[in-house]
Amino acid sequence: MSSAVRQLSLAKSDLSADSATGRFHGLQETDNGLNATFVGDANSYALGYRLKAYQDEKTVVRLTFQVNGWDSINYLAFGWRDNKNRFWHIKSTNPVQGFDINETISSKHIAFRLTNGWDDKPDADALDRVEVFVRGTPSTKGGEIRISAVDVFNHDSPPDDLSVNLEDPCPLSQIKWSDATFARASQGIRDVVHRYFVEAYASFQSDADHFMQTGKLSFAGIEPIAWPIHSNVPPSVWDYSTTRYLWHSLHMPQILIAAYTDTHGTQYLYPARELTDRWITENLAKQSEDLRYAWYDHGTAMRLITMLQLWDIGLAEKFDARFMSRLLHAIELHGQLLASEGFYVRNMTTRYHNHGIFQDVALMLVREYVPELALAGEWRDIALSRLREQLRHLSVQDGPVTTNAENSFGYHKGFEGLCNLASGVLSVSEDKDTGKDLIDLCHDLANFTDLVTYPDGRGPSYGDSFRMVNSSLAQADFSYENKVTVLPNAGFAVISGNTEGGIPYQFSMVAPSKTSIHKHADNLSFSLWAAGVEWLIDPGFYTHHYDEPFTAYARGPLAHNAIALPDGEYAIEPGLAYLRLMSDTPDRFEIHGQHDAYEGARISRKVEGVHGSGRFEITDKVEADDKSGALLMLHAGEEVSAEFIDQKLRLSSSISDISVTINLPAGVNCNVARGLDDGERILGWSFPSFGVRVPIDTVQCEVPTNQSVNWEVSIRN
Repeated sequence: MSSAVRQLSLAKSDLSADSATGRFHGLQETDNGLNATFVGDANSYALGYRLKAYQDEKTVVRLTFQVNGWDSINYLAFGWRDNKNRFWHIKSTNPVQGFDINETISSKHIAFRLTNGWDDKPDADALDRVEVFVRGTPSTKGGEIRISAVDVFNHDSPPDDLSVNLEDPCPLSQIKWSDATFARASQGIRDVVHRYFVEAYASFQSDADHFMQTGKLSFAGIEPIAWPIHSNVPPSVWDYSTTRYLWHSLHMPQILIAAYTDTHGTQYLYPARELTDRWITENLAKQSEDLRYAWYDHGTAMRLITMLQLWDIGLAEKFDARFMSRLLHAIELHGQLLASEGFYVRNMTTRYHNHGIFQDVALMLVREYVPELALAGEWRDIALSRLREQLRHLSVQDGPVTTNAENSFGYHKGFEGLCNLASGVLSVSEDKDTGKDLIDLCHDLANFTDLVTYPDGRGPSYGDSFRMVNSSLAQADFSYENKVTVLPNAGFAVISGNTEGGIPYQFSMVAPSKTSIHKHADNLSFSLWAAGVEWLIDPGFYTHHYDEPFTAYARGPLAHNAIALPDGEYAIEPGLAYLRLMSDTPDRFEIHGQHDAYEGARISRKVEGVHGSGRFEITDKVEADDKSGALLMLHAGEEVSAEFIDQKLRLSSSISDISVTINLPAGVNCNVARGLDDGERILGWSFPSFGVRVPIDTVQCEVPTNQSVNWEVSIRN
């Protein structure tokens, strides 16, 4: 391919700046390009570069720009404006400020198609200028748009240094197909990626075999999905957003690839390859019928990882040239998409989210699997820069312990796994020295996992976490150190020890308040594990359909071991809750917590006791102008029964010889509900897996406001 690129020298005469009613301060030449500074309250601002000689729908623009100094940006857009003033653009809803953004703008790139229409493109000879557009509010010193480079070339003649193939569909003549052209990823990379998947998805082998034997999609925690032999897609995939995500992320091929990697059974490769090729035909070669989840940010990243693994296997197994060419084309388009600022955490309302980490790790892997792609190195640099920003924003540090800020033990463990994957990739790549900070972070994340995990391998299911239910297989033979750990920055407290009778226990209290991601209405809630049974639980997570009644209940205040105000609206915004260690002596401990999640009310909880006693003295208080009553909610675990004896609540279990006694507040009215769903109320359920609910005993006590409410939990032999 011959290069058709021209480096355009930026000149003031070629640029224009627009703001509807604000003031434009003009252009300032710097060593890094040309800046346009805007002030005022116009709401919309733009800096454009006129394309005088390149007015064709096949034009491709490589644009480097930056925005800075904006108090807020509702969205950032960049693209072409045509001679009818239509703006053909890529839009970013979570843009970054203060960093260079490198974008390739082409009507054939997926980010462009998702914004403007899959098959829409400008008319021939209609393009007027390249434009960067901001809808937002500039700071008092001015909001800046800076363009530092504009490269223009024709889509039919891409330069050698930009791409292996930009054509769609990809002609085989552009692929130099031979074993010498493309090398496999290193064994270290292959091992790191495989280890990540099998640690995150322990049931991969049984799910792969179930699919092979029954033809049903088999995903952990979800009922197997039937697939009629004459259906392109299993019909029930469309029932839930999660199953749509799993289908489009190529999760079933990923499971099959893991089984092949572990067993070397080539039988797993046939459906893995077929499912991948089918997806390319139905969603890349033409507009998808499910555009949202075909190009969901998290799913796209996971799909790219699967495609990269299949590409590597194809090199080893000598797949045919046509399939490998289609796969390479798909990989490149996915890389371009994940590198785009317009696609980054596209489906989220905040830039800093675990979805961004998935995108960055997938993009880093392109260089490890297909370094022959000319932009793979640039994509790796983009990914690593963004990844470090993600980890910085989503990590909460308390000394040697680091917690994921997304309010969920399940997502914390996922975050830790991604950290291990990213650091593992760097440690076995040419950039091994650049990953030392990630290794340290992974270690600190593991410290939190170790702190919170019960001796039987389970943990409290706060936030969007699936429960691991109580069972007779739980291990009770363990000895704790008598210890209190409070993480004030993260909002967690763990009280562990052994009673004089030798009963190990762990009392875990939560009040995370750094973000609202995956958060439930669970401030000051707690879980109690003792001798292999979780006696008082967080019921867990139902589905991501947040308006669904059971999902709303699982996320709401009535589903947690805390004080609830039945008529109040519960806010999960950051900064509304805290936990503090007030004292910790050799004999006693005292923890205070407080939250303002209910408007017009402040709720506090004090937990104190004697080390090693297995007894927890709790004082709750609701300070509120509204004198209507509050509810103390308590949720017994699976295989645990709750019964009232006088003013005490006794928790017992057929799978344990011990019991838990709760001395309830004097004079309160309490009742027990189990598996209630009468059309008006939902109460008494836990959620062990996706869309699955199990009845449990839930206790509800009416307690007064504006006075202290004292009660006690104790573990008995």
